[in-house]
Parts: sequence; C-alpha cells; structure tokens
Amino acid sequence: MSFGTASSDRCIIVSLTSSLTTATPVTSVTIGGVSATRCAISWYFNNTLPVEIWIAQVPTGTSGNIAITTSAGGGWTSVIGVYAATRLKSIVPVATSIDQDFNGSTWNKVVNTSVFVPAGGFAVSAARLGSGTYSSVAWTGATQDFALAQVTASEGALSGASLLAIANTTANISTTFNAGTAIGLIGATVSFR
Repeated sequence: MSFGTASSDRCIIVSLTSSLTTATPVTSVTIGGVSATRCAISWYFNNTLPVEIWIAQVPTGTSGNIAITTSAGGGWTSVIGVYAATRLKSIVPVATSIDQDFNGSTWNKVVNTSVFVPAGGFAVSAARLGSGTYSSVAWTGATQDFALAQVTASEGALSGASLLAIANTTANISTTFNAGTAIGLIGATVSFR
C-alpha cells in the first residue's frame, strides 16, 4: 500500500473489516513491518464481522505491506482503508465511539457514532454492511473517503470517512447504506490530536 511521503512524525491509520464468522478478533496488524495498536473494534451480531481501526508510527518508506493476522481457522478475507497523519500529539485516541445497527428483527440500515474532536484534530470513521445488497452509501457529519469496497462476493462492504476540526467540536457521524436488502451495519469512529 502507498504510505505517502515519509516523515519522522508520520503515523499510518488502518480501518479494516474481516469476514470472520467466529468471535475471534484480528490478533495483530503490522504496517510496513511496524506493530500497530488497535484503537477501536465494533462487532456484528454474535461477535462476528468486526470493523476495526488501528494505528502505528511508521516514519520511513513511501509504501509497504499491511499484514493482518487472526487466530481464526479457515479462509477469511479483509478490506482496508489507509490514512497517513503527521504532527499527532499522541497515537492514543482522544475519543472512540462504536455502534451496531441491529435490535432483534429491526434493521434501520444506519449507524451513528459521536466523538469529541479537539481543535486541530481529526476523526477517522469506518462502517461495514454485514450482508445483503445496496446501491450506495451516504455519510453525514464526515467526508467520505472510500465507499463500497466489497469484502466478499456475497458479504458486505466497507466504507470510510474523515473530518478535520478547526475548533473543538463534537462530531456526530451517521452512515446509511441505501436501498437493497442491506442488514447489519457496524461502525467505529476514532478522534486524534
């Protein structure tokens, strides 16, 4: 993957989802050979199909491998979104928020997260469609960076968005997968400064 321009203070942030059908999270992520730290994880029904956000300080190289490891057996696939950030005060998130759109037999096709973002900071958000079909995805409260990256031919998609904060703000972010038979949305948002 491209990491952009190398910088002594560069961090790489990875949002990901996996087709894990057991309650087994990703056990590690390395970014350009550097061990990453999980910032947030949000699960689908019965702790499957997670959405996760990871970060690592990766000052060198303009590209590199992103390796995702899980202890789950059998075949599985992942989809990722990659961000580069510089001048962070800390790789520890200021705030995190997760949401799952399932409640018994009710499916609204919307996930909502809300995080505090300090002045000069930013937030990264990821949302996954658990299963079903869809025609588009819409974000409110953040700018969509990538959309509808298919996890597998029969299962879900990942979309990502971000926002920059000029002044202290509370970012209220909604993600809607439109039309079709989309069910089981999962979302996670993390803010940094």
